[in-house]
Amino acid sequence: MKFIIVGGGNTAQILIENLMDEYPNAKITVIEKDKKTCELLVEKFPVIDVIHGDAADPYILEKAEVANADVFIALTGDDSQNVISSLMARNMGVEKVIVRVGNPKYKELAKELGIKYVVTPSESTALQINFLLRGPGYADLAKLLSRDVDVLEVVVKEETELKEYWGKLLMDDAYPMFIVRGDKVYAPESNMELKPGDKLIILRCKRKKWLRIFKKQM
Repeated sequence: MKFIIVGGGNTAQILIENLMDEYPNAKITVIEKDKKTCELLVEKFPVIDVIHGDAADPYILEKAEVANADVFIALTGDDSQNVISSLMARNMGVEKVIVRVGNPKYKELAKELGIKYVVTPSESTALQINFLLRGPGYADLAKLLSRDVDVLEVVVKEETELKEYWGKLLMDDAYPMFIVRGDKVYAPESNMELKPGDKLIILRCKRKKWLRIFKKQM
């Protein structure tokens, strides 16, 4: 699987770590305009490819072999660059294109231009993208993050099994989505052992009707 990520900021780095853990055989290429950020990425992630350049430049996209990518994710702080590069990637045949935009006008524009997956800048941006990569049910859930779902973080105090939490969470309209242990992120399983210091990332639906929908899909 081949991922192209435009932008090398904090959100991109969190996403890279998650992708490397969940897709260990994937090829990840980052396109970044800032030379110092490129150097930082090369040092921090020696196994990925880093290209210094503007993702709105067709030559740079060709150099990154975007036409062969399975997923293209635009994460810079420049809405216009994100939308333009995403449109170019889509026209080059990339099946899944994800764009981050902050300005509501650009969000509507991206939708009108046919970009299906649009996320908004927030602490949960990387989490939203993880949902989009997991499939239709999670993609629908990601759309609700900003208005219908609370993202909660619980720090585990003593060793226990996740199943001790599972039933109580579902009764409270909540669902465990990720377990963060150090610099690793794991998908939860009911028989997984939780250790002191683990962070349990939980989604809690603000509207009960959503919970009933997604219980059937998970």
